[in-house]
Amino acid sequence: MSISKKFVVPAVLQQVWKSEQQPITRSSSVYIQQERNLMDDSNYAVSLMKVEIELLKMMNKKVDFLNNSLQTISRNINNLEYNQNNILCFMYKQQIYNSCVYSADQ
Repeated sequence: MSISKKFVVPAVLQQVWKSEQQPITRSSSVYIQQERNLMDDSNYAVSLMKVEIELLKMMNKKVDFLNNSLQTISRNINNLEYNQNNILCFMYKQQIYNSCVYSADQ
């Protein structure tokens, strides 16, 4: 069982196709101009799509920059935590040393 879809041709294009087979008259030249207008509109739409693509590329670069910045911040936070742990460890060792020296003095 096959399902067939019917392609609907816009009326303007149907008229343009008919006008190509007929000599150019006032009415067929109007339809040809309408076809040109449609082509201009489609060229404009393509241009807009290209602009959108460029904007998306720029946004992607910004996202990559922000992602890299967040990774750098995360590494810096990890380094700060590591340094804080080292300082706390040093302070703890210093307290043990001081208490040993204090008890040895007495």
